[in-house]
Amino acid sequence: MEITGRDFTVEHHAVLYALMAKQIMLFDPAQGEVHVLAATGRYGEDRGKRMARAALKDGCGLNPCSYMVYGELPLVTGASKSSSSVEGGRFRTSVSGCGWLDAWKKYDLADYGAFYCKVIDESVYRGFNPELELKISSCLSGGDEACGFDWGEAVSQEEQQRCQEFAEKLGTGFRKDFLFHTSGMLAVMGEYLKEAYGNHGNEIVERALEEFSRIFGREYAAILEKETR
Repeated sequence: MEITGRDFTVEHHAVLYALMAKQIMLFDPAQGEVHVLAATGRYGEDRGKRMARAALKDGCGLNPCSYMVYGELPLVTGASKSSSSVEGGRFRTSVSGCGWLDAWKKYDLADYGAFYCKVIDESVYRGFNPELELKISSCLSGGDEACGFDWGEAVSQEEQQRCQEFAEKLGTGFRKDFLFHTSGMLAVMGEYLKEAYGNHGNEIVERALEEFSRIFGREYAAILEKETR
């Protein structure tokens, strides 16, 4: 059976990330965390900048509302559950279920996956618009009941209407499948590791992909390698 983008899920994305973090920590116990977080941050900013380019191309401002509209992740992300509200003039979201965390727990990788939660949302937001600031009040991977996000001042009703119009125009076609996101993560983090560790960086990636293959099958790793060439 031919593997396509539709066969990749949040589980593949989550597990590969955690395996990359694991191999970094095994190779460099002393400074590995610094590099895991830096590589994750670069990946997040890369995503945010791509979202911003798309929004600006459409003539949409870079605010908390448009950030949600131009999010690239598939709408179906495992058991993820979220809600949004405006409290005290600020836009907030709460995530009570997370497909990433479920995957990390399933494969006993939660300790490594937790690095992702430390920086990913802030770095994507920063890449989207450096003037925006995200405040995180709680985190599921840290043992809290939900992830709590404060995205900043809520936009006006007029801007909300504009964002809704952009959302209706975009539909779901703008969102990328998990093959896109998993291969993109592999490429950006792999590039960072090569800069940080030289040839050892390539070896870290190879070991992560070997373990990924043992979990999901060589076919899945092969298509990721093909996408990142």
